[in-house]
Amino acid sequence: MSDTDEIERKRPNILVTGTPGTGKTVTASLIAEKSGLRHVNVGELIQQHKCYEGHDSTLDTHILDEEKLLDLMETIFQECAEEN
Repeated sequence: MSDTDEIERKRPNILVTGTPGTGKTVTASLIAEKSGLRHVNVGELIQQHKCYEGHDSTLDTHILDEEKLLDLMETIFQECAEEN
């Protein structure tokens, strides 16, 4: 899709960040519910679409494949823009 073909975004993308256990998912769900926006849980996306390159045994966590995740999120953002 070229720059001239892109759909104009009418609603914001809101990113909720924080350390584990601080209530990000609950907060994001409430924001989505009250505003009519779509809630996308990036952690779930990473797991469902295997957006990781391996595992770091020292930190006991996956190694994120940023390119794969960003490509996936771009598709989701485009879908959201088309919905609105």
